[in-house]
Parts: sequence; structure tokens; C-alpha cells
Amino acid sequence: METLAENSYNIDTLNAKETNGIWIEDEDGNRQCVCPVSVEITALEVDRERDRYWYVAQIGEPINREVRSPVHEGGLGIARAVAMAGVWTNAKKLGAYFDEILATRWRELIQNIRSYEEGETGIDPEAISIYEKFCEWVFVNKKEFDEGFWGQLDESSNEEIKVIVYVAAFAKFFADIRIKNEAERRAVLKFWKTKGWLKPGERHRYSSTYWDALMQKSRRVYVISIPKDNLTT
Repeated sequence: METLAENSYNIDTLNAKETNGIWIEDEDGNRQCVCPVSVEITALEVDRERDRYWYVAQIGEPINREVRSPVHEGGLGIARAVAMAGVWTNAKKLGAYFDEILATRWRELIQNIRSYEEGETGIDPEAISIYEKFCEWVFVNKKEFDEGFWGQLDESSNEEIKVIVYVAAFAKFFADIRIKNEAERRAVLKFWKTKGWLKPGERHRYSSTYWDALMQKSRRVYVISIPKDNLTT
């Protein structure tokens, strides 16, 4: 997602110079900053049980955060993960830059591939990647929520937005990202619940009951919190 959120780090606030961030040069020799902070691709990670592969990238100061993106999304996936961490990016050009880096470092990454063990790290890269996609999906489809077709957005908190998403709309989200296996969906929801992103309903169910004022009836919904600075208005 190529966006500049309210609290993201942009070129002006960081006073980016050509020694900072990531700069590219076009055929005419003109230089352009495509990311105002440093980002290093540090590893290729595999979950052998689920046959999933991710790139791991480290974002430099002031973010200082590790992000993951699915290998099949290439450099653009890394650029989007960086943007989801709150960094302004020119996603398309940054993605092309990462593709060039991956082409030169692929052999090194393959030779040093590391295994992901959920029990050891407490991190589920797949579920985190899907959560980032959900944040982007809400951003892209904000109008549907504002008009009450897919659910509601509770923006009363200063730090997060509570996304109240109808069951049918949530099923569409999973279909859009091509996750059709029910067991895989439940594994994602379980991790989200553990992280506090998914607010459980009665008897600790993943879904909740919500009164739809527009339709004047109760509906099953999922209540998911997303960072407020990931949703621009």
C-alpha cells in the first residue's frame, strides 16, 4: 500500500539526505528517495510444516522493526510490509529496488535459509502477513464500511480503529487473498486472538453478536483492531 499515514515517517520529518534511506537513480542520472529509512533484507524463512516461505527485512531507525512478506510477492511485498510498518514509500519503485537486491542475493539467502518454529519464536509470519493484508483491505474498502455495507468502523480510540466486519464480508476478504481452507483460517484467527487483534465474543468464540441498526437485526460479526495510522481518511 503506497500511502502516507498521519503518523508515518516521511522525508520532511526525517530531513532525509542522500546518505539516509534508499535512493534510486534513473537513466538521466536523477536521484530520488523511495524510502527515507534504511531497510535490509536479512533472511529467507521457511515453515516446512505448512510449506510457506517469507522474506525477513529489518527496518532501521527510528522504526527499528523486523517485518515479513511472502516470497511469492517479491520485492513489492517487502515494500508493502515496510509501508504497513508506518514508513512512507514509493512502493512501486521500492519494490523494483528490492527485486534487484533479491536477484543478486538469492543464492546467499537460499544457502542460509532459516527455519521458523512457532513454539520457539511465538511469531506466526503467515498470520502477521494476513493481518497486514487485512489492514490494507480495510483501507482500500473504507467506503463500504462507512456506508454500512460490510460493517462499521469505530474510530473513537486515539490509537486504534475497531473494525466490525460482517461474516460475509470477512469471508470475501479471505477469498480475495485466496485462503479457502477453514483450518488455515481458524489458525489465523487463533493467532490474532492471542495478539489481542481479534476481540473474542461470548464464550470466547472468534465471532461476536452485533446489532445492525440499518437492517434492524442482530448479526454475527468479527471485531478486529487495527492501528489508527494505517487508515487515512
